[in-house]
Amino acid sequence: MALEVRPAAGARVIRPLELASHHSTTAGIARLPGITHELVGADRLWMGVTVLEPGAVIEPHHHGNHEAGVYVVAGRFRVRWGERLETEAELEAGDLVYLPPLLPHEETNPSPDEPAVVVVVWSGSRVYVPLEAGPDGIYRPTPTNS
Repeated sequence: MALEVRPAAGARVIRPLELASHHSTTAGIARLPGITHELVGADRLWMGVTVLEPGAVIEPHHHGNHEAGVYVVAGRFRVRWGERLETEAELEAGDLVYLPPLLPHEETNPSPDEPAVVVVVWSGSRVYVPLEAGPDGIYRPTPTNS
């Protein structure tokens, strides 16, 4: 299947203050979208910066049919993944992690005193599907999100 060819509309530079003007913050987690459909007209890409305060946790979730990538800019970043979150890796500045579509995962800043700063990229719009463990320990969409 060939990609649709559209005339180039030109590049768009996003400065740090623009990121801050579109941020959202919840429970020690600041999300700063940068390249999104709403902000620049991107159709197949979402990119932004997330800052996790010490000890902050992004609860189990997946990103639907989108691929995701995370690049650690500063601090430490722990990722658990799998249907029971049975696999874990701790990343530090310069490390990257790839998360395939529909993969349950949880993200944490394990540091007691330093924030974690990461760049997050999705192959499409931002999709966040909250998950909870069933009686068998397998993570599935919460009943209100299935």
